[in-house]
Amino acid sequence: MRASDVDSRLPVQASNALDNIERCCTRLFERWCESRRVVPLAYLMHAWPMADPGAHRAKRLSGALRDLLRFHADTLDSGDRRLIRYALAAADMATLI
Repeated sequence: MRASDVDSRLPVQASNALDNIERCCTRLFERWCESRRVVPLAYLMHAWPMADPGAHRAKRLSGALRDLLRFHADTLDSGDRRLIRYALAAADMATLI
């Protein structure tokens, strides 16, 4: 594989990672609004929606979600934790690209 082949795919990979972040965050937002869970919503709304998607914003979102897991894991169900882990993986991908 040539270096130019890898370089041409980077924007697509970054776009996919950002799309995955958006889907996860939208689903988390819906879940937490429906159940009126204010603390997780506050963490999410601290960094999302990302008005200017990019590595810096993805890193900020990642930090907010990691803090939520660290300080309020007991308020999250398994579905929440799964979506958060998926969003964190996508954010990590977006910051690496």
